[in-house]
Amino acid sequence: KLATQAGQGVIRYTLDGTEPGPRSPAYTKPLSITATTTVRTAAFKDAKPLGKTTVYTIFVSPFKNVVVTASPAPAPEGARATALVDQHRAGNWTDDPAWCRWQGTDATITVDLGKDAPVKSITAGFFHETVRLVFPPSQIEVSISHDGTTFSSVAVIKSASPSKQPRPDVMTYNAVLEGVQARYVRLTATGVGPAPAWHKRAGQPTWLFADEIIIE
Repeated sequence: KLATQAGQGVIRYTLDGTEPGPRSPAYTKPLSITATTTVRTAAFKDAKPLGKTTVYTIFVSPFKNVVVTASPAPAPEGARATALVDQHRAGNWTDDPAWCRWQGTDATITVDLGKDAPVKSITAGFFHETVRLVFPPSQIEVSISHDGTTFSSVAVIKSASPSKQPRPDVMTYNAVLEGVQARYVRLTATGVGPAPAWHKRAGQPTWLFADEIIIE
């Protein structure tokens, strides 16, 4: 649901990548999104913009009824592994219960698509708020399998060094694949280990927060 901060003006939007203008469609009811889409919105009053354009990317996987498992199991303070593929991304704050979280360990997430199918891209979101000991993974390895037993690595996504800034941020990682067909997709997220020396809680175990995994 979209709303203006001041409760004034008309929200107008586009779905084709162009900037919204005073003649763009008005937002009057929730949008029906059936594929991954970038939505641009802006508020107008008397044909004049009231602020900057806001951009949302809504991820929708074409695979339905997938099965996801995680090892080790996510910490009970957060969401279960099924939340990783519920097509609802957790919010930009640490206390959102929709985040799957692991402390002091790497995380292995396996998605069963139900049958062999072409896999063109894999997107995963991880939270970053170093002041709360939530660090992005140092890398994510993507592996595929036809039988769920033997996996082959098809991509490794490296992460930039974690920022010392406390501002919370959702980091999106993406791997684009060519000529790949698989039933099982596995993501192995490697944590940064104990908090680094520059952190005021140096040496303490850090957290991985993940949500959402989109396979297209």
